[in-house]
Amino acid sequence: LEARVGTLAVGRDADLCAFRLDPAGDARAAHAGDPEALLLFALAGRPAALTVVQGRVRARDGRVADLDPALPGRVAAVGERL
Repeated sequence: LEARVGTLAVGRDADLCAFRLDPAGDARAAHAGDPEALLLFALAGRPAALTVVQGRVRARDGRVADLDPALPGRVAAVGERL
């Protein structure tokens, strides 16, 4: 486990999402003192500024940064099974 966690590096199990928030320009930011409420109310529907999965940047500013070419086919196959 120590070889997979503990740092933000390619191939490590390090997943995170970062969101931009402008408290001065957004009334929903009133929850800024309560992280759980902030995630639920103020950030709902906003694209992540940064998404990192296993140490690899997957999305930045709401755009896919590293699309797996096989992903659309896998998503379609799951959709058909549903």
